Amino acid sequence: MLTPTRNCHKDEAIFRSDVWELLKRGLFYYQMVRDYLADAERLLRVISDIPSEPNDDVRFAATMLDSDAREMGLPRTKARIERLQKSWMPGEPTSLSKDEIAFEAKVLLQAFEDDLKDVSVFVPSPARAELYSESEESKMFGETVNKAFRSLRFDIREANNCYATDNYTACVFHLMRITEQALRLLAKKLRVQLKKQLDYADWIDIQKGINDKLKTVRSTPRGPKRDAEYEFYSDAADHCQHFKELWRDNVMHSRTRYDEPKAREIMTRVRGFLDSLALKIRE
Repeated sequence: MLTPTRNCHKDEAIFRSDVWELLKRGLFYYQMVRDYLADAERLLRVISDIPSEPNDDVRFAATMLDSDAREMGLPRTKARIERLQKSWMPGEPTSLSKDEIAFEAKVLLQAFEDDLKDVSVFVPSPARAELYSESEESKMFGETVNKAFRSLRFDIREANNCYATDNYTACVFHLMRITEQALRLLAKKLRVQLKKQLDYADWIDIQKGINDKLKTVRSTPRGPKRDAEYEFYSDAADHCQHFKELWRDNVMHSRTRYDEPKAREIMTRVRGFLDSLALKIRE
């Protein structure tokens, strides 16, 4: 059964398959249910004996639809199935005549068709489909970043999924969560001490703590190693502040909406930042 989709940042399911598999799975299922219900209606209208149990074709089609009607939220279909089920309690004669069963088969088919018109199926382009993943092991930011930053995997996956499904502002939201987590990892690496626990400190306090620590590093005797360390961590801190001023505050406080080109640009910048950060920092 085709699966309806909603915004990816709500962790809703998405139907993922190639087009041929989508057509085979969806259309074959629909045609089978339709044939059972149509045949049941036709046969019930020509037979003379009233069955003691509902027609097997109607029962089978309704049983097939029952779980999907609940899972996919097909209200009309679900209501008609519940009506039928009340008339075929196990071991008891049906309360419906053959004409009533035939009518129910027809109405159930109509309800199913009407419900399917309200179901949306998202089919991404091949390039977008490659970005989408249900696993945090997708490694969409590369093997190096995936290994270095386990705590970032969730937001990396969500950023890619949001981009793949055209949720560009949500994509930037997750990218900014990544930069904030990266700032905290940078502070931990520099052994920044704050009054609050680092995980609960504000961005401004963490940034100030990092800058204070860098001043201490800068005051130590110069040399190739010290200069390289200072340059690396200072550059990383500047990147975090740059992300905050350009995008983080805007997206967190609902000031800006982002389109596809901008989301792609920001994703490229964040991924490049994480690549460089992974050279010296690992969880």
